[in-house]
Order: sequence, then structure tokens, then C-alpha cells
Amino acid sequence: INSPMKVEEQVVSLFAGTRGYLDGIAVEDVERFEEGLLDLVRSQHSGLLSEIVSSGTVDEEALESIVRGYAEGFEGSAGPSGVNVEAQEQPDAETETVDSETTLPEVDIARGEDSES
Repeated sequence: INSPMKVEEQVVSLFAGTRGYLDGIAVEDVERFEEGLLDLVRSQHSGLLSEIVSSGTVDEEALESIVRGYAEGFEGSAGPSGVNVEAQEQPDAETETVDSETTLPEVDIARGEDSES
């Protein structure tokens, strides 16, 4: 629990969370959902993780399919989750690289009302 999570695994977890796949899951089951999803991706879709590392991009359609399939079969502690696995449409995002002399470059993403422009 005190070891850092690999960036490529963070991408998978954040994708599941930001696309609404955790919305119907009880809080006490979220960690188990994440662990199971990451185990699935590591064991059966390691190429996707390698692609994230090597290219810095992700095949969103493939990841969507993997996460959707896992969420549909996930059973929480209170029984089947009944998770609504319909992806929610997100507004277009604006990105820019943020860099300074004291930090590593990172991408700043702004969506809709979050955008300062």
C-alpha cells in the first residue's frame, strides 16, 4: 500500500473512475474493483500497458472495452453491482504542456467550464 503505483496502471484506474465505472460501486468495494481490473489488465492485456509506457498514449477503444467488460462482471459485496457501464460523454479538452525549471513537464488538461480561456 505504501509503494507508488506505476503510471500506466494509474492511467487504467483513472480511466475507470473518470468514465463513470465506479459510480455504482459501493465505496468499500472500490479498492477490490481496482485491484481486480489491474490484475486483469496485467495478465491478459499487458500490451496495452506497454503501449502506454512506450508511446505515452492509450488505445481508448481497447481500454474502454476492457474496463466495460470487467465492470459488467464485477460483483460487489452486496451482490451484482448493476453498474451503469455507459460511458459519459466528456466535453472536448484543451491541453498544454506546463514546464518550469524545478518540475518535470506535465500536460494540463481543461474541459468545458474548467477551461480558463
